[in-house]
Amino acid sequence: MTVLAARLSPCVVTWSSDDATGASGEAAAKARRQFDTILADLGAHGWKGTTPTEEVSMQNGGIQVITTYQNQGWILNARHGSMRPWVESSAMATKESCFDRLTDEEMGLLEDVD
Repeated sequence: MTVLAARLSPCVVTWSSDDATGASGEAAAKARRQFDTILADLGAHGWKGTTPTEEVSMQNGGIQVITTYQNQGWILNARHGSMRPWVESSAMATKESCFDRLTDEEMGLLEDVD
């Protein structure tokens, strides 16, 4: 699996927010505004939304926001969630063509990872 991870490292870029815990209502609102700004910036730089942004209200008053963008062979999945006191935003971009080069055995390893 280490060799596979090394082969895929140029194919995947991840990001997550720094302040994931202990957020007040004000901090959670600020984190959501920053997430929305990031999505707007993606659109301004040629990224196209491939799925509508979906916001789901949680029973405890929190929210979960998920969306997907695509640009020049990359797919970016973005997620924002808040459930006091927890707030986190993250994104993962994946280069599609990298996965076309994997062997059946390597693809099997990826499918077994949860």
